[in-house]
Amino acid sequence: FNRKNNIGNKYFSWFNDKNYNLDTVSKYNRFTGYWQTIETLNQNKKFILDSFKRDSLFLEGINNQPTVGSTSLHIRRSDYINMKEELSLDYYKNALTYASQNIENFHYEIFTDDEKWVREQSIFQSATKLHPFKNTKENTKKSFISMLKNENFIIANSSYSLLASFVKENSNSTILYPDPWFKNLSYQKLNRDNWIPIVNN
Repeated sequence: FNRKNNIGNKYFSWFNDKNYNLDTVSKYNRFTGYWQTIETLNQNKKFILDSFKRDSLFLEGINNQPTVGSTSLHIRRSDYINMKEELSLDYYKNALTYASQNIENFHYEIFTDDEKWVREQSIFQSATKLHPFKNTKENTKKSFISMLKNENFIIANSSYSLLASFVKENSNSTILYPDPWFKNLSYQKLNRDNWIPIVNN
């Protein structure tokens, strides 16, 4: 909704992700909702890339020429379990099956915030490397840069791996994404037309 509100004798406009209109933005504004869309990323790709390139380590990841078949697989669980939006094991089974059958020289490394769960699942034993995620600025950056060094992506329903695949995608890349993105929360389109949907049930 968009409405005028009064706080401290100052009026501000209140927008959500469905009613935003640049023409009605005022001096004071409040924005709520889910703002991530693939259109927004497409419109701002140059700005995103230019921002990353200011950092030498990000630039190294962007410029790195990945080996054929190298694939990043992202597993996000922790907070998503409470939200009931974690991806099922079947999503990853189906994604790995598709990737092994359709990506030349397929091999993959895992990025996750739930190392224990990953190690308990036999389907991930063929991973070449496991990157445990720690919620620190340094580790977040390091893991993201490592993701960028891959040619292909099996992404989670997370902006973290979505952005890595968006930034690094080239004509040889295969990108697999969960469909639907969320099962319980509303969302807008978060995939490109050439990306491959894998059922998320």
